[in-house]
Amino acid sequence: MSTTQRFSECDARIASTADVEFVEWETADIDALSFKAPKIMYLAACTNCEAAIGGGVAAGK
Repeated sequence: MSTTQRFSECDARIASTADVEFVEWETADIDALSFKAPKIMYLAACTNCEAAIGGGVAAGK
């Protein structure tokens, strides 16, 4: 059974973590995003076309 999937935007294959870019940034320096409480934002994107796959938010430091 194969676990390879495809991105719908560019038809690239997701076969390993090298096919996905993981980005992390803090909102402490961005007043519009911090809502008076710094957070850490996460994004996973296709390395081929940079389309977002998913993301999330964690409590700030």
